[in-house]
Amino acid sequence: MSNVNSIEKGPVETLPSHPAAMLFPRMDDDHLKELAEDIGKHGQREAIVLIKGQILDGRNRWGACILAGVEPRTREWGSDPGDKGEAVDWVLSKNLHRRQLTAAQRASVAVLVEFAYAELAKEHMLATLKKGDFPAGVKSTPPGKPRDESKRATAQAAKAVGAGVSATKTLKAVKAVAEEVFDLAAEGHLTVAEARTVSEMPKDTRERVVAHVAGGGKLKDLKEKPEPRSTSFIVDDWKTKVSKLSVSKKKEYLHYLKRWVKALETEITEVTQ
Repeated sequence: MSNVNSIEKGPVETLPSHPAAMLFPRMDDDHLKELAEDIGKHGQREAIVLIKGQILDGRNRWGACILAGVEPRTREWGSDPGDKGEAVDWVLSKNLHRRQLTAAQRASVAVLVEFAYAELAKEHMLATLKKGDFPAGVKSTPPGKPRDESKRATAQAAKAVGAGVSATKTLKAVKAVAEEVFDLAAEGHLTVAEARTVSEMPKDTRERVVAHVAGGGKLKDLKEKPEPRSTSFIVDDWKTKVSKLSVSKKKEYLHYLKRWVKALETEITEVTQ
């Protein structure tokens, strides 16, 4: 059996990971050492799947083999009858059922899946354009509604991985403003609510909190409970967006805003009574 703590360099170089392989978080160091010890004692039970020189499935097995000083056993994607469909879908079906994911981790996977599907759609579109393979009479793509398409894509990605749509939307927004906070949620260190709270903090406070959590600390353990940014930024953001709209759209926004304010006032009254 190999002593994983004494091994500094494995027998082979590290291979890059396929984007689909990065949908799921890596094992933490302790679990990776346990896997390395098992491989050192019993051998590698399942082959690592490669596609075009990249690891499609088995990043943890690869790392454990390196740690244990064992030559990784690999196979090429397509060499098994079960290698069908898109690589993204195959990775999802292979990993979702065997991983214990928190709600935040599952939602983070959904966010990455949405991006992966978007890239896949671009690749298919480019391939179609190169071939010139369009149905008869079709000259261009009809105009659509990007906002509606985005909502639909988020919902589809959430459904594909069994994540909550609301949680997926929240972490998608978190990723857009604070990638490091999203990463902590993806690794299971923050809940969806905690990730949202941390992402809304001033930058200097957020950096301190991220360092604390990344170092193994818990958000609840902080002596000073950091407050999120003032909600005034929401109003400023809204004003910036609305100022660019036409008069008719501004009227439409005002109509819905009045309804929202009325509903909010009712909710506050009920809570405070």
